[in-house]
Amino acid sequence: MGARVLWTLLCALCWDWARAADDIVVGCGGFVKSEVDINYSLIEIKLYTKQGTLKYQTDCAPNNGYFMIPLYDKGDFILKIEPPLGWSFEPTSVLLHVDGVNDICTKGEDVNFVFTGFSVNGKVLSRNQDLGPGGVQVSLRKANSGAILQTTTTQQGGKYSFNKVLPGDYEIVASHPTWTFKEATTVVQVTNSNAHASSPLIVAGYDVSGSVRSDGEPMKGVMFLLFSSTIKREDILGCNLAPIESFQNKDMLISYLCHVTSNEDGSFTFLSLPSGDYSVIPFYRGERITFDVAPSRLDFTVEHDSLRLEPVFHVMGFSVTGRVLNGPEGEGVADAVVILNNQMKVTTNADGSFRLENMTAGTYSIDAKKEHIFFDTLTVKIAPNTPQLADIIATRFSVCGDIFITHFPEGMKSMNKYKVTLTPQDKERTSVLTTESDTQGRFCFQARRGSYNIQVSVPEAELKAGLALKPAMYPVTVMDKEVMDVSFSQFMASISGKVSCLDVCGDLTVTLQSMSRQREKRSLQIHSKTESVTFNFEDILPGKYKASIIQEDWCWKNKSVEFEVTDENVVGVEFRQTGYMLRCSLSHAITLEFYQDGNGPEHVGVYNLTKGVNRFCLSKPGVYKVTPRSCHRFEHAYYTYDTSGEKITVTPSSKELLFYPPSVESVVSGGNFNYVGPLHSDLEYTIAAQKEGFVLTAVDGTIGDFNAFALAGVTFEILSEDEQPLAGVLLSLSGGMFRSNLLTQENGMLTFSNLPECVYHVQLKAEGNDHIERALPTYRAIEVGNSDIDEVNIIAFRQINQFDLSGNVITSPEYLSTLLVKLYESENLDNPIQSVSLGQSLFFHFPPLLRDGETYVVQLDSTLPKSQYDYTLPQISFSTQGYHKHITLTFNPTRKLPEQDVVQGSYLALPLTLLLLLAGYNHDKLIPLLLQLTSRLQGVRALGQTGADTGNPEDAKRLQKRQKTRRT
Repeated sequence: MGARVLWTLLCALCWDWARAADDIVVGCGGFVKSEVDINYSLIEIKLYTKQGTLKYQTDCAPNNGYFMIPLYDKGDFILKIEPPLGWSFEPTSVLLHVDGVNDICTKGEDVNFVFTGFSVNGKVLSRNQDLGPGGVQVSLRKANSGAILQTTTTQQGGKYSFNKVLPGDYEIVASHPTWTFKEATTVVQVTNSNAHASSPLIVAGYDVSGSVRSDGEPMKGVMFLLFSSTIKREDILGCNLAPIESFQNKDMLISYLCHVTSNEDGSFTFLSLPSGDYSVIPFYRGERITFDVAPSRLDFTVEHDSLRLEPVFHVMGFSVTGRVLNGPEGEGVADAVVILNNQMKVTTNADGSFRLENMTAGTYSIDAKKEHIFFDTLTVKIAPNTPQLADIIATRFSVCGDIFITHFPEGMKSMNKYKVTLTPQDKERTSVLTTESDTQGRFCFQARRGSYNIQVSVPEAELKAGLALKPAMYPVTVMDKEVMDVSFSQFMASISGKVSCLDVCGDLTVTLQSMSRQREKRSLQIHSKTESVTFNFEDILPGKYKASIIQEDWCWKNKSVEFEVTDENVVGVEFRQTGYMLRCSLSHAITLEFYQDGNGPEHVGVYNLTKGVNRFCLSKPGVYKVTPRSCHRFEHAYYTYDTSGEKITVTPSSKELLFYPPSVESVVSGGNFNYVGPLHSDLEYTIAAQKEGFVLTAVDGTIGDFNAFALAGVTFEILSEDEQPLAGVLLSLSGGMFRSNLLTQENGMLTFSNLPECVYHVQLKAEGNDHIERALPTYRAIEVGNSDIDEVNIIAFRQINQFDLSGNVITSPEYLSTLLVKLYESENLDNPIQSVSLGQSLFFHFPPLLRDGETYVVQLDSTLPKSQYDYTLPQISFSTQGYHKHITLTFNPTRKLPEQDVVQGSYLALPLTLLLLLAGYNHDKLIPLLLQLTSRLQGVRALGQTGADTGNPEDAKRLQKRQKTRRT
């Protein structure tokens, strides 16, 4: 207390001294007063001019809040108190009019500021959020009394504040007309500074409303189902949590929360929804039908305020459901497309069901489509009392299959299209379906339920060539699904049999020869060390065949067997040996008696052999004694013959009869051989062999042996662009020393035969092919080896009597609309034969010209005015040789500069200025001269006028005298 008094006395003494020293300085002081303890040192007092400029500032005395501000000038000032934020004082500022006489500062009166209280701050938050709504009414009342002291409203974000609150205990209460609160009350204690609410106030949820109408009228009883993926059901207030049994949620990502129902006026309201993301789905079900409401689903977000759902919901129509089945009482067809009136499309679910929405009463056509399943078009009448459509039942199914051909017969290079027939097994049904397979052998039918037979018709020519399909008839039953595994495969037979021998069979050859296709022959080498051996031929085309056994030294029951392959394998072909063939070639008749060696000689028989070749069969294997019975004498009394193939030498000798040659030696073996002779030994012989398609050369060191070398042949097929054969095309084949020129036949085929092994170039010859423009490729390189060469194809292109002309213009796009491309004949450049406007394109194309070798000129023309632009029109000359010409034209106009009228004064300004300056400088001499010049000009003008008047001779004479007088 003593310090405060001392401070006051010191301030007063200083003030009195200042006033006594200088009457101009005025002090303005006072107190900051408070009924409660506050920290005065935090408060500042500031003096501002009326314009807001800070003149002076000071602190308050920390003990009693006294302050003093000196004033050196008279005028209007504002004295303000600036406490810490949230502290309240009365007043906050004082207007001072300092005149040095009557103002409160001059009079020494105090300016006091009274403390009225602290601030209380807090927040209103949305549930589970960091922010809250604005517009919530918050009241401050004294604890335990209920008396409301202050009321305020939250700002955006949920903040609120109370000012002028004196120390004490208080309650804070929040309220809103439509929102519900989870925490509506909190407390706060104010002591000697600003205070904060002990806890935030929590809004439980916000109201969300909307409306539903039908044809502009409000609809009652429409349910609105609420879904969310983030909000829990227990956080929702004022909503029916009961599930809707007849509603099925198709979106598994969101969960059902609750539902509300629209009122008489069509409005509906979710009373309390926490902030978050929601989806609302309208559901309107009548007695027997579900109506469609648009939008069918509305997603929305509740933030920190009430929400009005837009757009308004409208009852659009009703929904009908149906099913697509594969048969009566059958299974549902999934992923079938249901088409309503050829416009609206829906896809069936896994059970075949579908739903048509937003329907209105009327008659509709319904189609269903599904791969390999076919339906008839239905015409149905749809109304609200028919919510379930009749089942759409499949009437036809695909029956598909393939034709497999692995080995093309002779003359058949690729798979053809085949006629396939589907015939009902029920004879009462006469509907036969026919289709054609594609080039891959695939075919399909649309068949109704029932049993059928499928047949493939093979052309007669291909049947003769050996093509057959198996099975000949394919039975199939169509029930309630498609049949996709029908298969026809090429029938390739196997031919099997055996060879029965009298002894060990050894090495044998069985051949199989087609009787209708001479080039089709097979040989099979078989070997056995027993008395029988089997053989088998695989992949045999149908047809007539002859199987033969090749062993000329043996006797056979049937050396060849003929049979026909139809649609089954051939088994049981047998070749049975009956003996051994003995051949004797004699120049004279002789009788031979045969005995077979064994345990005892067995007389076989006596054979009378005639001149020439004699054949007879020995029924048993072994060694035979051959005894000649003749009038001729032989070297031995008997000879031996072994069926295993030993040599027999017969040498007849006689004084009375001579034989030529004296002896013949031969070896009986398993090969084929021919005998030539006997020949006279006193002559020289040349042995030559010749065969078409082969080169036969003698084997060195041998007589009568030849090496056979097969020559190749090349077959060509010449086709046009449309795959038609071209006849009369000259082909030239050359290689090494070989040259040959031939024409194609009517079928476009040509064969070069007898070709040695080398590389040939086959190309179209220029001479004689004037009608052929070019060929692809230009030539084919062929290397002849040990086999025939097929598929040597050359495509020939006929001459094209057409010439294409195109081009482009290089210029700025702004000039395109003014350009025109003209085509002239070179002999007539006055009249264009064709014109093309560019429009907006830099490219142009003329109609085709005749490829006649004529010369043409292309010129660019423009409508740009020559008065404003400078440009040159380009032109290009060309001839119609070849097939196409592309030209480029360049057009670069330049704009002319505008012609300005040249003011003469601009050229005369400088010299005229110089003359004026010179005249001004010499004005004393120039003025008399100008006066004299003027008078002379007037005299000349008068003389001219007199001379022009020829009607008065006297005046003319008088004028002449006057002129003479002037001369003197």
